[in-house]
Amino acid sequence: MDENSTYELSRDEIAALLEEGARRRLGISALEMVQMYRADTLDDPGAVRDLLALSRLLADNDPLHA
Repeated sequence: MDENSTYELSRDEIAALLEEGARRRLGISALEMVQMYRADTLDDPGAVRDLLALSRLLADNDPLHA
């Protein structure tokens, strides 16, 4: 992939990446991770900052932002 390439992910692909990453790294679901982050109860958000950034690609009304 060159510097001008774009890579598109569907909502389902993003959700799957979030779910797999949250379960592997934290042992919780993606929904739990996002909810804990928003409630400021996630112990080390820096450890999953890439996943949290990825979650921002989802629409504000996405179920993962519930």
